[in-house]
Amino acid sequence: MSKLATAAKAPFIISHGGREYRLAPLELADLAEFEQWMTIAPYEAAKRQMEALGDSLTPEARTMILTTAQAKAADCSMSSPEYMRTMSSVQGTCYMLWLSLRKEHPDITRAEAGALINLDNLAEWQERLDRVSGLSGDDEENPTGSPAPESVVQRIGEAFSE
Repeated sequence: MSKLATAAKAPFIISHGGREYRLAPLELADLAEFEQWMTIAPYEAAKRQMEALGDSLTPEARTMILTTAQAKAADCSMSSPEYMRTMSSVQGTCYMLWLSLRKEHPDITRAEAGALINLDNLAEWQERLDRVSGLSGDDEENPTGSPAPESVVQRIGEAFSE
């Protein structure tokens, strides 16, 4: 996708399974929603863990599980390494894909978006998401095509200064 198309916020059209999908650029609000999802996720995992332990859950274990969840949730700002790791994880990619697709396909669910991704096409979907949102490069700043945390943070800073 050209820099002009990215700047114009043009969707990226792809075909998968005989159907066309339009990836829309991610906006600051989408990244904020992703951050919120990341903040809630450790508590949801803690809840599932405590439910699985059931009657065998001791008060000490409960405290340890909740303390761990709280520490993980506290490390979910966009500038944290955990944010970038989660963004490029399978679960993070599925969530980011859903955030992008739902703009052009409002009825798509997170599960449906996630079903589009498998081990054979994970890297391809990550690259497409990065490109449509201007988060990776086909430019001199980031010739590797991988997510560039510094430029993401810089672009967000620029958005706040406009």
